[in-house]
Amino acid sequence: MCKYSTKLPLELEHLGQFDKYDFSSETKLNFNSKISYDNINCIIDCNENVFIAKIDNIIAKNESEAFIKICTFLDYLTKILSYLIQKENNNPHYGHIRINYKKKKIKISPRDQVINDELSMKTTLHPDISGMEKYLEKVINSSELNLLITAYYNSLSVADLKTKFYHAFTIIEYIEKKYSKKIETTQLLPDDLYQNIEADILDHLNNNDQSEKIINRIKGTLRSTIKKRTFENRKEKLLTILNDFLEIKSVRYLAKDQDINEKFVSDIIKYRNKFFHKPIILSENDRKKFKFTTDILIILCEEIISRELIKK
Repeated sequence: MCKYSTKLPLELEHLGQFDKYDFSSETKLNFNSKISYDNINCIIDCNENVFIAKIDNIIAKNESEAFIKICTFLDYLTKILSYLIQKENNNPHYGHIRINYKKKKIKISPRDQVINDELSMKTTLHPDISGMEKYLEKVINSSELNLLITAYYNSLSVADLKTKFYHAFTIIEYIEKKYSKKIETTQLLPDDLYQNIEADILDHLNNNDQSEKIINRIKGTLRSTIKKRTFENRKEKLLTILNDFLEIKSVRYLAKDQDINEKFVSDIIKYRNKFFHKPIILSENDRKKFKFTTDILIILCEEIISRELIKK
């Protein structure tokens, strides 16, 4: 086994929403962080907008194995770093920020051999990334957190609004699945009434000589849909999860507290159903409304991830 190291630039991807604004021209990014995980040491230096990651103590049989280990580590690192930076971005209206890297920039050398490479970038933030090492360990060891941070990271990508919304809404679907059974709901049909309805339908099918395959299919459909229906609809259950269970009642956007209320939840469900059933071209006014909702949704996802990180 050998020890390898590398030094490479990290790249800032910033999806600017308004071409006439230079979002990154006012303030410089400066920070330094040391991270260790699974014997791998990493130093992130950002001084006067020169952003470099130095990774050391990569133990591998050869350069190919070292390359794979470096990429795996960087995949997690860039996602968590993007989360820590973006959640302190007070101007998401102007665009979202994420950190990325290019595999072709990775130059592996035996330990202590110097590799020179630099990349300049600009941003408006001075992020606190003191929790990086703790979050890195949690995300790497949790498939659920990895799913959340990956969906969030993809929502920051330079892509169209529908794609950004889709990735962010994945986090909403996650909390729906995880917490829907933990909130109080009222069954739409009492068990005895449902049993009578199912028996009547199955008797009707048997009397009309339907095949066993059709009968079983209909029975399964009834039990997976009507039997599980609650008096509360999807909007009401999601709002309860967000407001009461996760205690997220508002998020900060455009220097204002934006309520996570019935209208907002109704809007994101409406957009989810509207855009993913058929292609739709938005008018300029509708696009502005959709962008406003998507920006708030991404901030909401930051709040959800923050709570999930604490729980793990």
